[in-house]
Amino acid sequence: MEGKPMTDAYRREYYASRGFFDEGTIRYGRKEKLFNLQWASPWAKRNLLNGESKRALDAGCGVGHNARFLQELGYRVTAVDVSEYAVQAARECIPTSLANEIEWRVADLDCDTLPKGFDLVICWEVLEHVRDPRAALAKLYSALAPGGTLVVTTPNAFGLSHLLGPRDPTHVSVHSSLWWAREARRLRPRRMACRAMMFWDHMLPWLRSHPRVLVTQVPLLGFRIRLVMVAKSSDAELPLV
Repeated sequence: MEGKPMTDAYRREYYASRGFFDEGTIRYGRKEKLFNLQWASPWAKRNLLNGESKRALDAGCGVGHNARFLQELGYRVTAVDVSEYAVQAARECIPTSLANEIEWRVADLDCDTLPKGFDLVICWEVLEHVRDPRAALAKLYSALAPGGTLVVTTPNAFGLSHLLGPRDPTHVSVHSSLWWAREARRLRPRRMACRAMMFWDHMLPWLRSHPRVLVTQVPLLGFRIRLVMVAKSSDAELPLV
C-alpha cells in the first residue's frame, strides 16, 4: 500500500497541521472522547467513564490528550505511540506530576508487542495508519484482561470524507464497517458491535459556534467506524492470525 513510513511521518509538523495543539480542537476532542466511551459502555456492561481501580492502554497516544483524559477518569494508564516526538511532547504537555503517573512507551503496532492485562484498551483514529490492521486488531484484543473492553475508531472506506475529501497520505489502511466486523468476529469476543456513524453529528451545534475547530476537522467530516469488543473470561489472549 502507498503511504509514508510511520516513523518518518509523525513529527511536529504532522500534529501542528492537524490542530492537535489548538485549544478549540482539544475541547472538541474531549467531547468526542466522552461520546466514544458512553457509546461503548452498554456493550461493556459497565460505565467505562469510571476508571477507578482499572488499567487502560492508549494505543497510538499521539501527544497525550487521550491518555490524560483516561487518567482524569481514574484509570492507571499506559500510553504507546510509534512517534518518539509525540511521546516526548505528551510528557511536556501534561503537568510533570501527572505525566509521571502515566507509563509512556514508544512502540509500533505493526511490529512491536504490547503489554497485557488491561480493563480498557482504546485505539482512536490509529488503525488507518498501520500496514496490517488485521494483525494490529488481534494484538489490541490480546492486550485485554479477561472481560476487558476494546474501543476502536477509524475512518470508513465508504464515508464521504474518504470518497470525496482530501486524502491523508498516512492513511494506508481504510476499510468498511463490514470488513471490520468480520475481522472482529474472527477473534471470538464475548460481545461486539461495529457501527458506521457520523463522526460529528452529535457535535454539530457546538462546532457551528467554533468555526476554527470546524476548519481543522474538515478531513474528519463524514462517516467514522466505531468498534467495541469485550473479551471472554477465558480467551482474552489469542495468537496473532
